[in-house]
Amino acid sequence: MSTSSVPWRVLVVDDNPDIHRDIEKCLAAPVRSGSLQALEQELFGAQSSPPRQPAYEFVHAEQGEQGVDACSEAVAKGARFSAAIVDMRMPPGIDGLETIERLWRVDPGLQVVLCTAFSDHSWKQITARLGRRDNLLVLRKPFEQIEVQQMMLALCEKRRIETEARARMAELECFVRERTRANHAPRPAEAARLDALDELVDRRTVELRNVALRDRVTRLPNRAHFAEAVNTALRRSERDAAHRFAVLYLVCDRYSVVCESLGAACGEELLLEVARRLSDACASDPRVLDACASVLPARLGGGEFVILLAGGVTTEGAVGAAQRIASLLEAPARIHGHDLRPTACIGIATSARSHARAEDVLRDAGAAMHRAKSSGRERVLVFVDDTRAGAARLPALEVDLRAAIDAEALDVHYQPIVDLVTGEIVAFEALSRWKHPVLGPIPPAEYIPLAEKTGLVVPLGEQVLRASLARLARWSRELPTGRVPSLSVNVSPVQLAEPGFADRLHAVVRESGVDPSKVDLEIAERAATEGAGQTLKVIERCRALGIGVHMDEFGVGRASLAHLQHYPLTGLKLDRSFTGGGRADPRCMAMVQAILTIARNMRIPAIAKGVETVEDVAWLQTLGCERGQGFFFATAVAADEAFEMLRQASTWALFDGVRPLLDARAPRAEPPDA
Repeated sequence: MSTSSVPWRVLVVDDNPDIHRDIEKCLAAPVRSGSLQALEQELFGAQSSPPRQPAYEFVHAEQGEQGVDACSEAVAKGARFSAAIVDMRMPPGIDGLETIERLWRVDPGLQVVLCTAFSDHSWKQITARLGRRDNLLVLRKPFEQIEVQQMMLALCEKRRIETEARARMAELECFVRERTRANHAPRPAEAARLDALDELVDRRTVELRNVALRDRVTRLPNRAHFAEAVNTALRRSERDAAHRFAVLYLVCDRYSVVCESLGAACGEELLLEVARRLSDACASDPRVLDACASVLPARLGGGEFVILLAGGVTTEGAVGAAQRIASLLEAPARIHGHDLRPTACIGIATSARSHARAEDVLRDAGAAMHRAKSSGRERVLVFVDDTRAGAARLPALEVDLRAAIDAEALDVHYQPIVDLVTGEIVAFEALSRWKHPVLGPIPPAEYIPLAEKTGLVVPLGEQVLRASLARLARWSRELPTGRVPSLSVNVSPVQLAEPGFADRLHAVVRESGVDPSKVDLEIAERAATEGAGQTLKVIERCRALGIGVHMDEFGVGRASLAHLQHYPLTGLKLDRSFTGGGRADPRCMAMVQAILTIARNMRIPAIAKGVETVEDVAWLQTLGCERGQGFFFATAVAADEAFEMLRQASTWALFDGVRPLLDARAPRAEPPDA
């Protein structure tokens, strides 16, 4: 980062005033109180001081012509802009592409970010019109703050380095010309000095190139350097089919959370640790080196890294190398007094598919990485044809999901939770369902991760909470007291991180008129590690209000027993991976027994998910699990159908019908002495 106190001048050309404000907000330096900074230094020492933030000076234009005039005026005054952010559509004036063409006529070295929410032109059309330039990037709307910060930091720093390099080269060239004119017949000593000067120029040129091709934080190769290497591998593979290669695209899962919760300095330390592990693996790990002839790690920006495996790489070898790297990142790292696990999802694109340029390879590898991340199961995924289709579908799906939430068009279905001793329905879990008007039903596994990534899970979660509590209030009025079930509602870590979440929850429960003891929040185990402090505060507040809290997906995350000890939980939900085929695995049996023992000692019920067969029920009864949920009892059904389950006795009769089988296969285990 430049240490100059002179702010970088940025031209913003957009017809939407909100975009101007958003960009200024993204690039504004954080306001830090003196007392808070003094307290941080007292607690953590001088190293906790934040890195210096770049300063920006903004010039705004609402139309392309205004932006070109502002650029001309800046060049005339000798106060050129470092970078420009240009919108694609600015009716009724010229569009973004023509604006950029005119800006480059005025200032060819201007760094430009094309900011758009639409796909007006393909990359092929953009490059055909503007050319392939290293001073043009694309930023999609809606954008994240870190994207704007990283782009502007990189582009403005690049403009500064180029300007200084040109000035230095001009000085050196002028010096050489002057000395040459003054010494038409230089003496040997002066000739040696000129040779030394030439050597200095060559050395400084190499140094400047290294600066331009290296990441500022990790000193790994940057995007430009990596793209050159991939393009070289592409050309070589075209000449020699045996020279296969693969690109591994990985994202550090914890980077954004660490930056938001522990600060940018801690985030940079995490990046340095990831870079060190990747460099070590690429330099000496046999499983990585055996997969290829050469290997090159690089950082693209944010928490995103890439690795090029070149020379005779097979898909199996690339997957093995990726799995090894993923396992190396699992180990905890001690950073600023915190134990952090820089885990990663990895997408792979190979030369087996046809690619024209490096950007195509990175696009496919990135699509595979995002698919692996959204699946919640795969840590390593190889690109296939439908991966790109799924990635291309996401922007349109986000727009449709936002519209559906605004129109409250998503439904709430209810899946029963059954007492495994009596067969009674003791609770329902409220689950959102989305039936797209064109695509039909969209699986929750596809739109829930999208909602979490975009923040839409906050309004979606509140809608589910209000609708399900209103339904519970109706059931409370229409059913006998003994038949009124509890209601479980899922809460995302994104919701937990929202300021005032507990207060809004209390207000919704109070407005509905339901008994708070009939409401249980289901919090995924990963929330205990991603934001332990905030999660504990929310749980304690909910328990003080009489609302129950269940830890969902227990047993597959990374929550330690120390976390569990401090959380005042009212239930544990076993992940569905423990039922079904897990019955035959002795390790699975031991794990389930341990979890059930923990629940009994905490005097809270254990609920098993994924109960699909009578054998599952018998097995869980043998182990002493109190409650079950799954297709064996019922899928998630509409509210009216759930009410009929409660009103009629058919559910209990169904369970009674299989009880003789259960009793014959798995007698109830004796409760432990307590």
